[in-house]
Amino acid sequence: MGKYEDIINMKHPDPKNHKRMAPEQRAAQFMPFAALGDEQGKQVNESNRLTERRIDLDEYEREKLDRQLADIIASQNPELEVKITFFLEDIWKEGGEYLTISGRIKKIDRSSKTIIMSDGTWVPINEILRIGCSAFNSYEE
Repeated sequence: MGKYEDIINMKHPDPKNHKRMAPEQRAAQFMPFAALGDEQGKQVNESNRLTERRIDLDEYEREKLDRQLADIIASQNPELEVKITFFLEDIWKEGGEYLTISGRIKKIDRSSKTIIMSDGTWVPINEILRIGCSAFNSYEE
């Protein structure tokens, strides 16, 4: 006689103290669940999000950037398309990201040290990495 041969074909006993659970309820026991609440899940995702470090320009690069900006201002051409790469600091964690935008400059606000683009985007001048326009061939990738 093989192992468990005496009980292998026996009927499973019915519970004596309670009713059997409906198959739908049994299935729900095995459904996946979120071990972390919604807010904790967001925090985990946030901690996994990568940021970039700000690149510090040396004196030569800063002077070159200032000259490029001065050339663009001196042109006084409202139709001049510019391309600006700047650092946007992350509000939640250390670091940030570099964004590149293209468009026309609406205004340069010297008191707040920002460039206001025609689409309303504000670019902090101190955070600019590259600026240029095709009219001056002054923008390298």
